[in-house]
Amino acid sequence: MLERLADAREAEMVDTAALVHQWARDVIDDDGADLRFVAEQLAEALGTALSVAELRGERLG
Repeated sequence: MLERLADAREAEMVDTAALVHQWARDVIDDDGADLRFVAEQLAEALGTALSVAELRGERLG
């Protein structure tokens, strides 16, 4: 049960990371884009990735 929940959360995180990555690429290509918004989203996605990695490490360790 917990493993399925972690897998679902991880899949969601990967989808979000892909979206934020594309936003970041778009900002790089567009000088007028809102860099702060993308930076906030990147920070959030990285924080989520770290949380999931830590939880998986605790479960495996």
